[in-house]
Amino acid sequence: MSFNHSPFTTAWANGSDKDNNKVHGKKDDNNHEICDEAVAEPSTKQVCQQSSNTKGQVKAYCYWMSEKRVMTSTMNRIFQSQWGQMPKKPIAKHVEGITSHRWLKAAGIAIAIGLTSELVYFLYKRWKKRKSEAATHSETKAIEEVLFFPDSQIACKDHFVGEDGCSRENCRFTHEHNSLSRLYEFIDGARETLDVCVFVICCADLGDLLILAHRRHVKVRVICDDEQIDITGSQIWKLRKAGIAVRTDNSSYLMHHKFVVIDGHTLLTGSFNWTRQAISGNQENLLALNNRRIVRLYGREFEKLWRQFDPRNHTNSALHRKSEVP
Repeated sequence: MSFNHSPFTTAWANGSDKDNNKVHGKKDDNNHEICDEAVAEPSTKQVCQQSSNTKGQVKAYCYWMSEKRVMTSTMNRIFQSQWGQMPKKPIAKHVEGITSHRWLKAAGIAIAIGLTSELVYFLYKRWKKRKSEAATHSETKAIEEVLFFPDSQIACKDHFVGEDGCSRENCRFTHEHNSLSRLYEFIDGARETLDVCVFVICCADLGDLLILAHRRHVKVRVICDDEQIDITGSQIWKLRKAGIAVRTDNSSYLMHHKFVVIDGHTLLTGSFNWTRQAISGNQENLLALNNRRIVRLYGREFEKLWRQFDPRNHTNSALHRKSEVP
Protein backbone atom coordinates (compact mmCIF):
# COMPACT_ATOMS: atom_id res chain seq x y z
CA MET A 1 0.00 0.00 0.00
CA SER A 2 1.40 3.43 -0.93
CA PHE A 3 0.70 6.63 0.94
CA ASN A 4 0.80 10.32 0.02
CA HIS A 5 3.36 11.79 2.38
CA SER A 6 2.38 14.89 4.34
CA PRO A 7 5.07 17.35 5.57
CA PHE A 8 4.09 16.53 9.10
CA THR A 9 3.95 12.76 8.69
CA THR A 10 6.35 10.86 10.93
CA ALA A 11 4.55 7.58 11.49
CA TRP A 12 2.29 5.85 9.05
CA ALA A 13 -0.65 3.72 9.97
CA ASN A 14 0.91 0.54 8.81
CA GLY A 15 2.10 -1.02 11.97
CA SER A 16 3.07 -0.30 15.52
CA ASP A 17 4.64 3.00 16.68
CA LYS A 18 6.54 1.91 19.71
CA ASP A 19 7.87 5.40 20.49
CA ASN A 20 4.41 6.78 20.96
CA ASN A 21 2.82 3.58 22.23
CA LYS A 22 0.28 3.61 19.42
CA VAL A 23 -1.32 0.54 17.83
CA HIS A 24 -2.21 0.72 14.16
CA GLY A 25 -3.59 -1.65 11.58
CA LYS A 26 -7.26 -1.81 12.71
CA LYS A 27 -9.92 -1.56 10.00
CA ASP A 28 -13.62 -0.66 9.96
CA ASP A 29 -16.52 -2.40 8.19
CA ASN A 30 -15.51 -0.80 4.88
CA ASN A 31 -11.97 -2.15 5.24
CA HIS A 32 -10.57 1.32 5.96
CA GLU A 33 -7.73 1.71 8.40
CA ILE A 34 -8.72 3.55 11.53
CA CYS A 35 -6.94 4.99 14.51
CA ASP A 36 -7.35 3.45 17.88
CA GLU A 37 -8.30 6.43 20.01
CA ALA A 38 -8.36 4.38 23.14
CA VAL A 39 -4.59 4.11 23.24
CA ALA A 40 -3.79 7.72 22.23
CA GLU A 41 -2.11 9.90 24.83
CA PRO A 42 -3.95 13.05 25.99
CA SER A 43 -1.20 15.33 24.67
CA THR A 44 -1.18 13.79 21.24
CA LYS A 45 -2.91 15.12 18.15
CA GLN A 46 -4.86 12.55 16.24
CA VAL A 47 -5.40 13.10 12.55
CA CYS A 48 -7.06 10.82 10.12
CA GLN A 49 -7.21 11.75 6.50
CA GLN A 50 -8.45 10.11 3.39
CA SER A 51 -7.53 10.98 -0.14
CA SER A 52 -8.25 9.60 -3.60
CA ASN A 53 -5.78 9.23 -6.44
CA THR A 54 -6.52 9.54 -10.17
CA LYS A 55 -7.60 5.90 -10.29
CA GLY A 56 -10.14 6.42 -7.54
CA GLN A 57 -8.33 4.23 -5.06
CA VAL A 58 -8.89 5.23 -1.47
CA LYS A 59 -5.96 5.36 0.77
CA ALA A 60 -6.05 6.18 4.42
CA TYR A 61 -3.39 7.03 6.80
CA CYS A 62 -3.20 8.48 10.26
CA TYR A 63 -0.48 9.69 12.52
CA TRP A 64 0.09 10.90 16.01
CA MET A 65 2.58 13.54 16.98
CA SER A 66 2.89 15.96 19.91
CA GLU A 67 2.93 19.69 19.23
CA LYS A 68 6.62 19.85 20.10
CA ARG A 69 7.48 17.05 17.68
CA VAL A 70 5.44 18.64 14.90
CA MET A 71 7.52 21.82 15.12
CA THR A 72 10.79 19.90 15.37
CA SER A 73 9.88 17.79 12.35
CA THR A 74 8.99 20.90 10.35
CA MET A 75 12.27 22.63 11.17
CA ASN A 76 14.23 19.48 10.36
CA ARG A 77 12.56 19.24 6.96
CA ILE A 78 13.32 22.90 6.27
CA PHE A 79 17.02 22.33 7.01
CA GLN A 80 16.98 19.19 4.90
CA SER A 81 15.42 21.00 1.95
CA GLN A 82 17.90 23.91 2.27
CA TRP A 83 21.18 22.10 2.95
CA GLY A 84 20.45 18.55 1.77
CA GLN A 85 20.97 16.95 5.16
CA MET A 86 19.67 17.06 8.68
CA PRO A 87 21.50 19.33 11.14
CA LYS A 88 23.95 17.47 13.28
CA LYS A 89 23.17 19.65 16.29
CA PRO A 90 19.74 20.24 17.80
CA ILE A 91 17.87 23.11 16.14
CA ALA A 92 18.12 25.50 19.13
CA LYS A 93 21.86 24.95 19.55
CA HIS A 94 22.44 25.22 15.82
CA VAL A 95 20.62 28.56 15.61
CA GLU A 96 22.47 29.75 18.72
CA GLY A 97 25.81 28.83 17.12
CA ILE A 98 24.94 30.77 13.97
CA THR A 99 23.98 33.84 16.04
CA SER A 100 27.17 33.63 18.11
CA HIS A 101 29.26 33.32 14.94
CA ARG A 102 27.62 36.39 13.47
CA TRP A 103 28.26 38.41 16.64
CA LEU A 104 31.93 37.41 16.62
CA LYS A 105 32.23 38.36 12.98
CA ALA A 106 30.57 41.74 13.62
CA ALA A 107 32.90 42.38 16.58
CA GLY A 108 35.95 41.53 14.45
CA ILE A 109 34.82 43.90 11.72
CA ALA A 110 34.25 46.68 14.28
CA ILE A 111 37.74 46.21 15.77
CA ALA A 112 39.33 46.19 12.32
CA ILE A 113 37.52 49.41 11.39
CA GLY A 114 38.63 51.04 14.66
CA LEU A 115 42.29 50.09 14.19
CA THR A 116 42.22 51.22 10.57
CA SER A 117 40.74 54.58 11.51
CA GLU A 118 43.40 55.08 14.21
CA LEU A 119 46.17 54.26 11.73
CA VAL A 120 44.73 56.63 9.14
CA TYR A 121 44.44 59.40 11.75
CA PHE A 122 48.05 58.83 12.91
CA LEU A 123 49.36 58.97 9.34
CA TYR A 124 47.30 62.09 8.67
CA LYS A 125 48.68 63.88 11.74
CA ARG A 126 52.22 62.90 10.79
CA TRP A 127 51.73 64.12 7.24
CA LYS A 128 50.19 67.36 8.48
CA LYS A 129 53.10 67.95 10.88
CA ARG A 130 55.69 67.37 8.17
CA LYS A 131 53.80 69.62 5.81
CA SER A 132 53.65 72.34 8.47
CA GLU A 133 57.38 72.01 9.17
CA ALA A 134 58.18 72.15 5.46
CA ALA A 135 55.98 75.22 5.05
CA THR A 136 57.59 76.91 8.05
CA HIS A 137 61.06 76.14 6.75
CA SER A 138 60.21 77.39 3.27
CA GLU A 139 58.79 80.61 4.73
CA THR A 140 61.82 81.12 7.01
CA LYS A 141 64.39 83.31 5.46
CA ALA A 142 67.63 81.49 4.76
CA ILE A 143 70.50 82.54 7.01
CA GLU A 144 73.88 82.61 5.34
CA GLU A 145 76.07 85.11 7.12
CA VAL A 146 79.77 85.36 7.87
CA LEU A 147 80.99 87.47 10.77
CA PHE A 148 84.62 88.55 10.73
CA PHE A 149 86.68 89.70 13.69
CA PRO A 150 88.30 91.72 15.14
CA ASP A 151 85.83 94.58 15.55
CA SER A 152 87.28 98.06 15.77
CA GLN A 153 85.04 98.75 18.79
CA ILE A 154 83.16 96.64 21.31
CA ALA A 155 79.39 96.64 20.71
CA CYS A 156 77.13 97.81 23.55
CA LYS A 157 75.16 94.78 24.76
CA ASP A 158 72.41 96.82 26.43
CA HIS A 159 71.83 98.89 23.33
CA PHE A 160 71.30 95.90 21.05
CA VAL A 161 69.59 93.30 23.25
CA GLY A 162 68.76 95.07 26.54
CA GLU A 163 65.07 95.40 27.48
CA ASP A 164 65.35 99.13 28.09
CA GLY A 165 68.32 99.84 25.83
CA CYS A 166 71.44 101.65 26.92
CA SER A 167 70.82 104.27 29.62
CA ARG A 168 74.39 105.58 29.80
CA GLU A 169 74.84 109.13 28.50
CA ASN A 170 78.46 108.67 27.47
CA CYS A 171 78.61 104.96 26.67
CA ARG A 172 82.13 103.82 25.95
CA PHE A 173 80.83 101.00 23.71
CA THR A 174 79.65 101.49 20.16
CA HIS A 175 75.97 101.61 19.19
CA GLU A 176 76.73 100.84 15.59
CA HIS A 177 76.19 97.38 14.15
CA ASN A 178 79.21 95.14 13.84
CA SER A 179 80.04 91.43 14.10
CA LEU A 180 79.68 91.29 17.88
CA SER A 181 76.30 93.04 17.87
CA ARG A 182 75.05 90.43 15.39
CA LEU A 183 76.35 87.67 17.65
CA TYR A 184 74.42 89.26 20.53
CA GLU A 185 71.23 89.14 18.46
CA PHE A 186 71.66 85.48 17.57
CA ILE A 187 72.14 84.43 21.21
CA ASP A 188 69.34 86.66 22.48
CA GLY A 189 67.02 85.19 19.85
CA ALA A 190 67.07 81.69 21.41
CA ARG A 191 63.60 80.62 22.58
CA GLU A 192 63.89 76.92 23.43
CA THR A 193 67.44 75.58 23.46
CA LEU A 194 70.95 76.97 23.40
CA ASP A 195 73.76 74.44 23.08
CA VAL A 196 77.21 76.02 23.36
CA CYS A 197 80.32 73.98 22.59
CA VAL A 198 83.43 76.21 22.72
CA PHE A 199 87.00 75.93 23.88
CA VAL A 200 86.79 78.74 26.42
CA ILE A 201 84.37 81.42 27.67
CA CYS A 202 86.01 84.55 29.08
CA CYS A 203 83.81 87.32 27.68
CA ALA A 204 81.51 88.55 30.48
CA ASP A 205 78.93 90.01 28.08
CA LEU A 206 78.49 86.67 26.29
CA GLY A 207 78.30 84.86 29.65
CA ASP A 208 75.60 87.29 30.81
CA LEU A 209 73.56 86.58 27.69
CA LEU A 210 73.61 82.87 28.50
CA ILE A 211 72.36 83.58 32.03
CA LEU A 212 69.58 85.82 30.71
CA ALA A 213 68.52 83.07 28.32
CA HIS A 214 68.46 80.59 31.20
CA ARG A 215 66.27 82.94 33.26
CA ARG A 216 63.70 83.15 30.49
CA HIS A 217 63.46 79.34 30.58
CA VAL A 218 65.67 78.55 27.61
CA LYS A 219 67.45 75.21 28.07
CA VAL A 220 71.13 76.22 28.09
CA ARG A 221 73.93 73.64 28.00
CA VAL A 222 77.65 74.40 27.81
CA ILE A 223 80.62 72.19 26.88
CA CYS A 224 84.17 73.51 27.21
CA ASP A 225 87.74 72.35 27.72
CA ASP A 226 88.49 71.26 31.26
CA GLU A 227 91.81 73.12 31.37
CA GLN A 228 90.12 76.45 30.64
CA ILE A 229 87.58 76.63 33.46
CA ASP A 230 89.99 78.23 35.96
CA ILE A 231 91.85 80.68 33.74
CA THR A 232 91.58 84.43 34.39
CA GLY A 233 88.16 85.78 33.41
CA SER A 234 86.57 82.35 33.02
CA GLN A 235 82.76 82.54 33.15
CA ILE A 236 82.20 78.83 33.81
CA TRP A 237 81.72 79.04 37.56
CA LYS A 238 79.39 82.02 37.20
CA LEU A 239 77.32 80.00 34.74
CA ARG A 240 77.20 77.00 37.08
CA LYS A 241 76.21 79.21 40.00
CA ALA A 242 73.30 80.54 37.91
CA GLY A 243 72.08 76.98 37.37
CA ILE A 244 73.38 76.36 33.87
CA ALA A 245 74.60 72.83 33.10
CA VAL A 246 78.30 72.74 32.15
CA ARG A 247 80.38 69.71 31.15
CA THR A 248 84.09 69.37 30.32
CA ASP A 249 86.10 66.85 28.36
CA ASN A 250 88.31 65.57 31.24
CA SER A 251 91.09 64.74 28.80
CA SER A 252 94.70 65.70 28.13
CA TYR A 253 93.61 66.57 24.61
CA LEU A 254 91.78 69.77 23.78
CA MET A 255 88.04 70.14 23.39
CA HIS A 256 88.63 72.56 20.55
CA HIS A 257 85.17 72.81 19.02
CA LYS A 258 83.68 76.26 18.53
CA PHE A 259 80.01 76.05 17.59
CA VAL A 260 76.57 76.95 18.92
CA VAL A 261 73.21 75.36 18.00
CA ILE A 262 70.25 77.67 18.62
CA ASP A 263 66.73 76.16 18.90
CA GLY A 264 67.85 73.23 16.79
CA HIS A 265 67.72 75.19 13.53
CA THR A 266 70.46 77.85 13.58
CA LEU A 267 74.19 77.16 13.67
CA LEU A 268 77.11 79.43 14.59
CA THR A 269 80.54 77.98 13.90
CA GLY A 270 84.05 79.10 13.01
CA SER A 271 87.38 79.92 14.61
CA PHE A 272 85.88 82.43 17.06
CA ASN A 273 86.55 81.87 20.78
CA TRP A 274 84.40 83.61 23.39
CA THR A 275 87.17 85.90 24.61
CA ARG A 276 87.84 89.62 24.53
CA GLN A 277 91.00 88.99 22.55
CA ALA A 278 89.04 87.17 19.83
CA ILE A 279 86.57 90.07 19.62
CA SER A 280 89.00 92.94 19.35
CA GLY A 281 92.41 91.46 18.53
CA ASN A 282 92.52 88.11 16.74
CA GLN A 283 91.69 87.38 13.14
CA GLU A 284 88.59 85.24 13.56
CA ASN A 285 85.50 84.23 11.64
CA LEU A 286 82.03 83.01 12.52
CA LEU A 287 79.63 81.43 10.04
CA ALA A 288 75.87 81.64 10.70
CA LEU A 289 73.44 79.43 8.75
CA ASN A 290 70.16 77.53 9.11
CA ASN A 291 70.64 74.68 6.67
CA ARG A 292 68.61 71.86 8.22
CA ARG A 293 70.91 69.02 7.22
CA ILE A 294 74.09 70.71 8.47
CA VAL A 295 72.49 71.97 11.68
CA ARG A 296 71.22 68.45 12.39
CA LEU A 297 74.75 67.04 12.08
CA TYR A 298 76.13 69.55 14.57
CA GLY A 299 73.24 68.82 16.90
CA ARG A 300 74.08 65.12 16.84
CA GLU A 301 77.73 65.90 17.60
CA PHE A 302 76.73 68.00 20.59
CA GLU A 303 74.49 65.24 21.96
CA LYS A 304 77.29 62.71 21.55
CA LEU A 305 79.77 64.89 23.46
CA TRP A 306 77.18 65.70 26.12
CA ARG A 307 76.73 62.01 26.89
CA GLN A 308 80.47 61.33 26.65
CA PHE A 309 81.37 64.11 29.08
CA ASP A 310 78.77 63.20 31.69
CA PRO A 311 80.56 63.98 35.03
CA ARG A 312 79.00 60.88 36.61
CA ASN A 313 81.42 58.93 34.43
CA HIS A 314 84.42 61.07 35.47
CA THR A 315 84.44 61.68 39.21
CA ASN A 316 87.94 63.16 39.08
CA SER A 317 87.16 65.82 36.48
CA ALA A 318 88.08 69.47 37.02
CA LEU A 319 84.48 70.26 37.92
CA HIS A 320 84.57 67.66 40.72
CA ARG A 321 87.92 68.80 42.06
CA LYS A 322 86.33 72.05 43.15
CA SER A 323 84.89 71.63 46.62
CA GLU A 324 82.65 74.65 46.28
CA VAL A 325 81.49 76.89 43.50
CA PRO A 326 83.13 80.31 43.95
